[in-house]
Amino acid sequence: MREARVQGQLEHPAVVPVYDLGVDPEGNIYFTMKRIRGVTLEEIIQGLRRAPREYEKRWSRRRLLTAFSQVCLAVDFAHQRGVLHRDLKPANVMLGDYGEVYVLDWGIAKVQGSPDMPVRASVDIELPGPRADTLPGAVLGTPGYLAPEQLRGEPGRMGPWSDVYSLGAVLFELLTLVELHGRTSLAHLAASTLAGADARPSVRAPDRDVPPELEEILVEATALDPADRYQSARELNEAVERYLDGERDEERRRELSAEHAESASSYAARARASSGPSALEERRHAMREVGRALALDPENELAMRTMVELLSDPPRHTPPEVEHELAESQFAQTRWLGRVGGLAYVGLFAYLPFFAWVGVRQWEGVALFYTFAVLTGVASLAAALKRRPPVGLVLAVLVLSNATFAAASAFFGPWLVTPALVAINTAAFSLHLSKSHRLLSMAVGVAAVAVPVALDLLGLLPASQVFTDAGMLITPGSLSFPRIPMTVFLTVISIGTVLTGAISVTRVRDVLNETEHRLHVHNWHMRELLAPERRR
Repeated sequence: MREARVQGQLEHPAVVPVYDLGVDPEGNIYFTMKRIRGVTLEEIIQGLRRAPREYEKRWSRRRLLTAFSQVCLAVDFAHQRGVLHRDLKPANVMLGDYGEVYVLDWGIAKVQGSPDMPVRASVDIELPGPRADTLPGAVLGTPGYLAPEQLRGEPGRMGPWSDVYSLGAVLFELLTLVELHGRTSLAHLAASTLAGADARPSVRAPDRDVPPELEEILVEATALDPADRYQSARELNEAVERYLDGERDEERRRELSAEHAESASSYAARARASSGPSALEERRHAMREVGRALALDPENELAMRTMVELLSDPPRHTPPEVEHELAESQFAQTRWLGRVGGLAYVGLFAYLPFFAWVGVRQWEGVALFYTFAVLTGVASLAAALKRRPPVGLVLAVLVLSNATFAAASAFFGPWLVTPALVAINTAAFSLHLSKSHRLLSMAVGVAAVAVPVALDLLGLLPASQVFTDAGMLITPGSLSFPRIPMTVFLTVISIGTVLTGAISVTRVRDVLNETEHRLHVHNWHMRELLAPERRR
């Protein structure tokens, strides 16, 4: 009769309505209620423990928190009418298939201002401590969910905050799938309740990944001292709703992220099936959609997978922006080559003291050599000063530089120094010129060696070599050949040739090293991006 009357006066959607209270022909008291269908939180928690993937699809954290928030309002409704439930636990909360939420079993509810139930508790609990008194009939409720003051049987200290504690214990179990006070003996449950349990999921169930906002709610709701708890179930409801407001925003972000990820995947598929400029445009849209998806949800697997596919499969045609960047890089290399070349050709004047030392026989050859050297140096520095050196100017430097080295055959003939200098020069230009001009570089280099040889063989130039059975004799041309000065001179030229070649190759190697480093870092980022997938 008590339960029916308490429950009957609570007209709330979460409280099962009582239809009738009466006595049957045999004199038994009965009451009838609305028939409800659903599943209790206890059954849901057991299902989440047993088959998490299956149950989480239906009972997501957001859905459970929304239902719990409604429970808090129903309990607050009862509190406003002077009723304490005193037995809130997962088994006494039922969720229906259409969003219904019910708070069940008001059998030991306390109406404030009225005498308590004149019945014994179903269990007697030995309280730990100096006075291990047995409290028959005073402890009402389910151990593990009772507030400390309720467990001690202190009705004067009980109030809405006592039900808040029970709600906190229910919420802890919903979020962590473990009981706040564990599954142990009644004595241990009592000791844990009176000592205070650690309600931090980050400590008790770190694998559940409970947000810190919810952890703060749990700690306050289950505080040992009633004064430290939420003072009403509505305060607990408002705290949960504040979190849900933020989570709804996060959920909407995830939904938008999923839409962008699907769009990115569609664009990527069309890019693979297309060719020409349209494929680049599809790829551009795909990457932009990937960026939007990951900005909204950095862990969106579809977006990450699409990005990895796009990065792993380069487009068949180079995007205009990439072509521009490559051209700028090529111009930078050309300017560097122009600076180095200009300084190198200016540096050729350092050989004039050697020419004077060894002795000049014909100044015409020396003058021709330095004329080409000056022209080449001027053209090289002009290329270095331009932001985008014209191809024609670069090719002019190519021709003039090889002409300079071809003119050097006037000193030692066409086979001693000239081939080495031309080889280094041709290699340097071949490394920096585009594919369409590399053959031209090689052809000019070959001509720089072949023309002096042809002129020498045709007798158009004084013979620089004399072939006898004893060997090949190099005859003096524009320069005299005194032993010591010529030995020093040739040694300096040889060292200069080695250093010039090394500097050119080193520059190219540095560029390749930088490119290789960037590629490896890029691959590392790709692996890190795929790390969540690998863990799965």
